[in-house]
Amino acid sequence: MELWTEYEGTTIDGAFPLKRLLQPEGRSALFATSDGQGAPRILRLVESHFDDDEILARWRGVAALHHPYLLRIDDFGKVTLDETALVYAVMEPSDADLGEVLVNQRLSQAESRQLAESVASALEALHTHGFVHEHVSPASILAVGETVKLRSDCIREAPEGAEGQALKRRDLENLCTVLLQALTGQRTIEAAGPLPAPFDRIITGGLRGGWGAAEILAALKPPATAPAPVAPTAPPVSATVPAASKPAPSPASPTPTSSPVPKAASSPAVVPVSGSASGSASGPVWEANPESRSAARVALMAGGVIAVLLCLWLGWHILHHSSAPAASTAAPTVAVEPAAAPVSTPAAPLPQRPSAAHPMASASSASPVAASGPEQTVAADTRPGWRVIAYTYNHADQAQHKARTIAEAHADLQPSVFTRTGQAPFLVTLGGVMTRDQAIALAGQAHREGLPHDVYAQNYH
Repeated sequence: MELWTEYEGTTIDGAFPLKRLLQPEGRSALFATSDGQGAPRILRLVESHFDDDEILARWRGVAALHHPYLLRIDDFGKVTLDETALVYAVMEPSDADLGEVLVNQRLSQAESRQLAESVASALEALHTHGFVHEHVSPASILAVGETVKLRSDCIREAPEGAEGQALKRRDLENLCTVLLQALTGQRTIEAAGPLPAPFDRIITGGLRGGWGAAEILAALKPPATAPAPVAPTAPPVSATVPAASKPAPSPASPTPTSSPVPKAASSPAVVPVSGSASGSASGPVWEANPESRSAARVALMAGGVIAVLLCLWLGWHILHHSSAPAASTAAPTVAVEPAAAPVSTPAAPLPQRPSAAHPMASASSASPVAASGPEQTVAADTRPGWRVIAYTYNHADQAQHKARTIAEAHADLQPSVFTRTGQAPFLVTLGGVMTRDQAIALAGQAHREGLPHDVYAQNYH
């Protein structure tokens, strides 16, 4: 065949111009190209050695995973140039590879954690679906915007039996070697010296203990030692502040408020009912002792509200005393009810917040209280099984908003918010827990209904 540079200026399949040779790789090469809309893409050309159908089957399989940490393959096919049979894959462009970064710097612990989580998750998906990578190295780990992705065009089918298991273990060993190099600049544990947690266990376990992707991902999770926050039984601050801040009514008006403050539910779950300081869009804030601090503040405010309302009632009663006892006593009952509501009159239960166990209801069935403020907590769900992942968020309220948006247009997809730890990442899933075939079918349905093409099925053990 000709030199790869001879193909610069050629158009593949009438759609992808080979603008510039980026990197020759033996029987293959990477070129800068663009799609039909002019958006930049990377195209890989591979010389066929009577294995073109096999290569295309691999690319078809990995593209169908739609995994967020595998480099996306947009198109692929066969072509003949100068009587040479070739196959090509068109991929999303990247900003840099890790090999370029490590020439001049090391990664921080936070950056190394992101690297480990992304690549381990990608390898877990490949291994679960019968593939091995065999090229896990800094040059194959790419930065695409703020996301770390593993190159996906160089995978192959895993052999059966012990050979396949050995290749999967080698993928994880190579990941741990990359982590060691990213953190310390060294390639052996002996040369690196002491390592920070949890990388000491991950790297040692991966290189010497036969750890798999599941063990690495479990070690990266924050320790589940802190109990979930418990809300005080008194109403949230946002439910009482508006009543105290309203101006006092004139004597001619027997009712201090024109509309009662919503009653607080008797459930201990933390559910803000308005867009106040207790429910910001930046996600939950974990304080050292939020229960006692919030309870004292709420109790003080509630006492003040009751005292103000009682004074108002006494003044109105003195100035507007009439001969009809029933009429004169009815007004104080209405005025005091908002302050007494949290103790004596529990409100109807708030709608169930979205989770993998309780799919999101459609927007038309949500109550005004549920729609007035974002949810701040999502229960952890550790049930094993396949799930369909549509979106990933760092904050629970953002994930719940996206689930509500999907439910409005695609109620049949049953969107919900899923987290294995009760903490980030918060995943917007479709349909709950299911079998592998059901998950793949539902992911295909989501694509047909217009959801992004990176919706994918994932097995959680």
